Amino acid sequence: MATSESRVPAAVPTLQDGLAGLVSLSILAWAFLYAMRPISGLLLTVAFGSAYAAGRLDDLEHAVVVAGLWGIVLAAYLFISTFLGVGAAVILAVIGYGRWHGVW
Repeated sequence: MATSESRVPAAVPTLQDGLAGLVSLSILAWAFLYAMRPISGLLLTVAFGSAYAAGRLDDLEHAVVVAGLWGIVLAAYLFISTFLGVGAAVILAVIGYGRWHGVW
């Protein structure tokens, strides 16, 4: 378990931040230019960015929970493919995150 004294402050950019930015840009470029599915690209980019930010600002468990909840939303997008289904998955993911984080 890393302590706050041994970690690099979140306000200081590192090499991993640059790599995460390149990955996000690559996902967007692939979705817009090659796959012609911009909504998929935006969802994947936000999912990757929020999971990376959760891992950067907190610990691995937080990043895994965020990535898992985004996995539910992406699965709903791929298999249900309706705005209502994706909206319901987003609401359930937010409720699940709130329950895990102890907000509700």
